[in-house]
Amino acid sequence: MGASLPEGISERHRKGCPMTESGTRCRCRPAYQVRVRTGHGKRITQTFDLLGDAITWRQEQTSATPPRPDRIRRRPTIREAGDLLLDGIDSGAVLNRNGDPYKPSVRHDYRRDLTQTIYPTLGHDLVTQVTPRDVQDLIDAMTQAGLSPSTIRNRLKPLQVLYRHAIFDQVVQTSPVDAVQMPSDRGRRDMHAPATSVQPMLAAIRDEPLVHAAWALMLLGGLRIGEALALRWSDIDHTRRVLHVRRSWCNRTHQIVAPKTRGSERAAPMSEGLADALGLLADQRGPEPAHALVLHSGGSLDVPISRNVIDRHARAVWAVKGLPDLSPHAARHTWATMVVEQGMPLHDVARHMGHTNLQMVMLRYAHLQPGTMTRSAAIIDQAVATPDPGLVI
Repeated sequence: MGASLPEGISERHRKGCPMTESGTRCRCRPAYQVRVRTGHGKRITQTFDLLGDAITWRQEQTSATPPRPDRIRRRPTIREAGDLLLDGIDSGAVLNRNGDPYKPSVRHDYRRDLTQTIYPTLGHDLVTQVTPRDVQDLIDAMTQAGLSPSTIRNRLKPLQVLYRHAIFDQVVQTSPVDAVQMPSDRGRRDMHAPATSVQPMLAAIRDEPLVHAAWALMLLGGLRIGEALALRWSDIDHTRRVLHVRRSWCNRTHQIVAPKTRGSERAAPMSEGLADALGLLADQRGPEPAHALVLHSGGSLDVPISRNVIDRHARAVWAVKGLPDLSPHAARHTWATMVVEQGMPLHDVARHMGHTNLQMVMLRYAHLQPGTMTRSAAIIDQAVATPDPGLVI
C-alpha cells in the first residue's frame, strides 16, 4: 500500500504489527505521517489516523491557496462542523444532492434543527466520536417528547448531511445516523376529499373570491400552496388554458423562490372550473398589472395573502356546513386522486404535479386507476383456470 500513497506521506504501523516486526501482512490500522518543508527550509512532520486528514493537511501546507472554509477537516466537534456546513450552505459553496443551492426554507430548518436539537445534545462531541448509540438516544428522547416520526426524521437531516460531507472529506468512514432505528410512521397520510365533495366545498367559499381562487388552484389545478401563492397574472394563458408554474412562495422566509424541484417548473392544465374561479377574482379586483400576484394581500402586489388566512377561513366554513376538513397538501392529493380515478395516465399526472419521480406517483396512485382491481382479479382467475398440461391428477 505504501507505494500508492501520495508524495510526502508514509504509513506508520502500530506497535506489534507483523508488518513492522517481520514484514508480513499488516494487521493494524496504520497512521499516516506527513513531511513537508516550509519556505525557510524547516521540515515539519505530522501524523494522522486518516489518510484524508494527512492529504488535506499537506495540501494546506504546500499550497498558497487558502483552504475551503466549508471543508470539514481534522477533528472538529459537531458544533464546529455544523457551523462550517451552514456557512458553506449560506455562501453557496455546499450544494444539495442534485447539485443545486439549498433553498431558503431548507437553510432555515437546518439552522433551527442544529441549534435547537443537535447542538444541545451532541454539539461538544467530536465528529469522530459520535456513535449510533448517541444518535439513538437522541431519537428516543424526541420520541418520548411526543414528536412524530416524520418530525424526528426531519430534525436529523442536517446531521445526516454533516456526516455525508465528513465521509467525503475522509474525516470519518461511516455515519452513525445510518445505523439507528427510526420510529415507524403508521399514521394515515395523504388524506383526500371525495370527488363529489369538491364542488360543494368550493361553492361554500365562493363569496370570498380570494380564498375561493386559492383553493381552486389546489383542488382543481393540483398546485402546491406555495406555487399558488407565487402565481402571477402573467403566468395564466387563457387561450391555451394553461397555468405556467415558475416560482414558489417560501412561508418561512417570506420571499419568492424557485419551485420545489427542477420538475416543478411546468405547465399545468386549467379546467373550466378553475378559469371561472380566477375570473371571479379578476372581476372583483378590476384591471391589475400582469406582474401582480394573483393571490396578493391587497397591501402589496408582490406579497401574497397569508396561508393561515386561506386555511382557517375555508376550514371554518366547511366545518359549519359538515364538509370534509382538508389541508392545502391534502387538496393537492385530492386533485391527483380525482384525475387518476377518471383515467388520466400516470405519467401525465406526474408531469402536471411537477413530480420527477414517476415511481413515487405509481406507488401512491396506481391502485386508483379505473379497472385496476377488476383486471387483477381476472388475471388471477385466468391463472388458476389454466391447467398445467404436465400435471397428473
